[in-house]
Amino acid sequence: MFKPKSVRTVGGGVLLLASCWLMIGCPMPPTPPASAVLEGDWTTETEGGGVAFVRFDALGVVTGVFAVTAEGVTVTVDIDGATTTLDVNDVVLRIPTNTGEVVFEGTLSADQNTLTGTVTRSIVIDDDLLITIPEGDITLVRVECETDADCAEGEECVNSVCEEGNGPTEKTFHEIQFESLGDPNYQGTQDCLTCHSNHGADIMESAHWNWGGAVDNIAGLEGEIHGKVDLVNDY
Repeated sequence: MFKPKSVRTVGGGVLLLASCWLMIGCPMPPTPPASAVLEGDWTTETEGGGVAFVRFDALGVVTGVFAVTAEGVTVTVDIDGATTTLDVNDVVLRIPTNTGEVVFEGTLSADQNTLTGTVTRSIVIDDDLLITIPEGDITLVRVECETDADCAEGEECVNSVCEEGNGPTEKTFHEIQFESLGDPNYQGTQDCLTCHSNHGADIMESAHWNWGGAVDNIAGLEGEIHGKVDLVNDY
């Protein structure tokens, strides 16, 4: 009886020689289809300018479409029975939906990060929330990131794609001063007065600050003297 030869690798595993497949029919490892390069999430626009995502499995087949609402709720449509054909850079997706088959025909970019083409009918993600991927021209972009931390140094995550960023912005003099007061955000006139009290005193002596007059069009205040000094100014 023929016994297939084997060799022991450095790691201790066993590698069957080619004679195994040639003489006794050992199973060959499966070769992934060309469409496997599409694996992952791709983003596209919905009607009204929203964002939706198309998910491809390890074989490059569409398995779901989802979107995130303004309230942070994820709405998902599971896809079963879709097919993908990739011939060089030409892509055809056939996606069954409850309103009929959606066919995408388009082109995969040279860097394999953009799909550009057309779809034969719209894909409704949620009727009640009016979330729909419209028919016609469409561009899908591979999702590269969720936050800036997923990108390389000097890049930032913009609409799920890493783009060259502007780098950290230096703080202004006033931002530094507000932080020294315990709050990095401007709170109002009282923040200014901590450094500019003399200017505040000058303003309160101005005619603009002390503008007022007899009231004739505010219910309950008719005939009284009011104006910016007690109804508008915030010092």
